[in-house]
Amino acid sequence: MADHDFKFQKIYEDFRPKIIRYLTRMVGDSEAEDLTQEVFTKIGQALKAFRGESQLSTWVYQIATHVALDRIRQRSSARHGGEKGLPLEAIAESEKDKVIDPILAPVLRVPHGLKYLLQANLQ
Repeated sequence: MADHDFKFQKIYEDFRPKIIRYLTRMVGDSEAEDLTQEVFTKIGQALKAFRGESQLSTWVYQIATHVALDRIRQRSSARHGGEKGLPLEAIAESEKDKVIDPILAPVLRVPHGLKYLLQANLQ
């Protein structure tokens, strides 16, 4: 087995259960497995480029976060007729009297300071 393949297998075994739990909290149970596969596909494609400037776990979770935010953005866009860049506050206001989408709920509970970072990623 090539060194690259061994590293990927080790990463997959070590992080898969953690990433599934993380994505379940972010996007819900129904999409966590599919997104986990997407995360590990991206990891496999980018593993040779990983320079080790950050911890491996930071890199893996960053990929997972971007995948989840992309899915949340797609959901938000579809729900609001394809509008891009809809601020989180506007989404929260539009959901005020409704049951909040389980995908969006964790994002809306993010402290105000972190919402700015999320909004930057959603636009």
